[in-house]
Formats: sequence, C-alpha cells, structure tokens
Amino acid sequence: MALVLVLAFAVQQSAAQANTKATLIPLNTFYSLWKASQTVNATRAQNITFLDVRPKTLYQLSHVPDARNVPSQNAKKVAGQFASRKRGVDPTKDVACYCTQSSTAVSACNEFAKLKAYSKVKVYALDASFSDWVVAKYPTEKSGKFGH
Repeated sequence: MALVLVLAFAVQQSAAQANTKATLIPLNTFYSLWKASQTVNATRAQNITFLDVRPKTLYQLSHVPDARNVPSQNAKKVAGQFASRKRGVDPTKDVACYCTQSSTAVSACNEFAKLKAYSKVKVYALDASFSDWVVAKYPTEKSGKFGH
C-alpha cells in the first residue's frame, strides 16, 4: 500500500512539474505562431507575447517583429510583475521566448511557467536560435518595443 501511495505521489508531482516548464517548439512551429499573431483575424494566436531574451544590444540590432525585449537575467523580475501589465507580461496571453541558445530561452520561459499567474496559458521556448530564424529568412526588424 505504501509503495502505491509513493508511486501515485510521484506521478502527481511529475504532472505538476510538467505544467511548470516551457514547451520546446521547433523553428517552423515558432514561425507559424508568430505569423498567425500577425493576421488581422487571429483569435487565440493574437493572445501571445513574443519575448527576445537576448541582451538589449542584440535586440536593438535585430529581432522578431513585435517581440519584446526581456533579457534573460531579468525574466524572473518581469514575470513577477504580471499585476502591472504595462511593465510585466500579460498573464492572460501565451508566452514564446527565443534567444541565441535554446537553453537560455527555456530558462527564461520557465520563470513565467512556474508562476501560478501563468498557469492557464502556454509557455513556449524556441528549440533553435535567433540566428536560425535569420538564416531561414524569417522577418526581422531593427527598431520596436524596447523592454527592460
């Protein structure tokens, strides 16, 4: 009986942890999410915030259009500012992060995913780099919303 309870607890903990981690998505899926967010008739797709978690200097040089800059070292702070949607990231919208390395994007996105405020939205991390986005000739811009 004790073994069954331990296994049930372990499965429950595993399921809980799965909800607090960003989902890695491939470049073409990330692009599809972004493209859908750009259409006038988008519904669910409009409810997504794209975060460039690279340093501000790299963001200023080039980034995904309409992405917001939240350098990875600031992700935890910004995630916690959800009550102030002007400074924070809206917890009613999905979040999609990218960086120069997917591991950094995952780490930054996990700061959002582990907060209860973001528990009802999807949190994605690009399983590629921004350089891969550029090589694929997906759109970029040099100016835009400057974050923290």
